[in-house]
Formats: sequence, C-alpha cells, structure tokens
Amino acid sequence: MQDGRMEHSECILCGTCVDVCPTGVLAFSLDQVREWTRRGEQDTGLPTANCQPACESSDMRAAAQTIDEYIAGFPADVQAILRRIRAIIREEAPEAEEAIKYQLPTFVLHGNLVHFGAFQKHIGFYPTPSGTERFQKELAAYKGAKGSVQFPLEQPIPYDLIREIVRFRVQENRAKARAEGKKRSQ
Repeated sequence: MQDGRMEHSECILCGTCVDVCPTGVLAFSLDQVREWTRRGEQDTGLPTANCQPACESSDMRAAAQTIDEYIAGFPADVQAILRRIRAIIREEAPEAEEAIKYQLPTFVLHGNLVHFGAFQKHIGFYPTPSGTERFQKELAAYKGAKGSVQFPLEQPIPYDLIREIVRFRVQENRAKARAEGKKRSQ
C-alpha cells in the first residue's frame, strides 16, 4: 500500500471500487482491472476500497468516528436521506451496534449487517453479496456489484426496498449466529 492507496497486486477484485468511486476516476470495467492484474503490469495506481483518501470528500470521511459525524459532512438534502436510511436500519435491527467501517456507516449484528454511504451522485448501500443476490430482481434497475448497489440521488430512494433487505439481513445474521452456537455446543 502506498499513500493510502492499494496497489493492484493487493486488490482482491471485488469490483466495489469500480461501482462506487465518487470521483469517477474508476470509469473502467472490472474486466480491465482483472486484465491489468493478469498481465502483472506495474502499479496502475488503482484505488480499491482504500481509495477514499484520494477522494475530494476524504477529509470528512477519514475524520468521522461516528455515524452522526459522517452524516454531518454532507449537504442537508443528502443528510436527510442518510438519516432516513439509518432510521430504517435502527427500526429493523434495534439491537445492532453502529460503527464506522471502511469509512462508511455500518450496522453490526452478529457480524456486519449493512454499510451505507453518500457519494457524489448516489447513495451506496452494501448489504453483502447474499443481500444483493436475494433481491436481484428488485435491484435490477440499479447499478451494483457483488454485495453493493447504487441508488442515484436524482431518483427517489427505494426506502421500502432498503427495509426489506435489512430485514432479510437481520434474519440471515441471526440464523448464522444460532447455527454457530449449535456447532459450538456439540
């Protein structure tokens, strides 16, 4: 890692960087990223999940220690969207803990539940790969990658869908926790 940026040889090819880059620097495809890695080229300067230190809004994100601080760094209209998403998650997972992970608001319940964040032109929502797979049909209208989806700021945010996805993730994480508990007791 150099200057807060991950080198291409360290990239795990998750694709999230391509889909969520708020500056548009990553306007290439994941296939190109894979080709660069396959060819073993010199460091491409490819930012991945750690690219945010290079973003215009990185100072706010890097400094945020709480979800309140994160939300406060955005314009009022975006703050309202983030607060509503946060409220939905709290309603569906009242026992979940709040955190900042990957410089994004995160809810934790028997592991990471969901992450969300604001970007230049969209709201990023990260319900893990199982969350996006389960709601593949409903999410088809939005850009996304494995485990992530982008809700454009110029379109209505699908709050009801977010609620359904969070509800699914709560059930999924609870079931995993129960299964792990049973394995330990055997």
